[in-house]
Amino acid sequence: PTNPTFNHYLFETVASLVKYICAATPAAVNAFEQLLFPPFQTVLQMDIAEFTPYVFQVLAQLLEARDGLSDAYSQLFPPLLTPTMWERPGNVPPLVRLLCAY
Repeated sequence: PTNPTFNHYLFETVASLVKYICAATPAAVNAFEQLLFPPFQTVLQMDIAEFTPYVFQVLAQLLEARDGLSDAYSQLFPPLLTPTMWERPGNVPPLVRLLCAY
């Protein structure tokens, strides 16, 4: 992540797309999940601190837009409760939103 401004606007654009497209077309949630889960899993597994708050924000939006809980979200839940996730202040607001979405 060499250009923080670009990264911020990129994730905010993705968040806006998820918000407005999923509100208009609820079936789009599955398409977004199929496209976004692989890179999001990579970000979380590699612990890229600059991107994790954005990933949690978008995951919360996707979970809020869907009906029910998929296996992917069920598998994601236990690691969200580990103390290391909460040590970074930037993670706290999107993690709270994500946990509320569950």
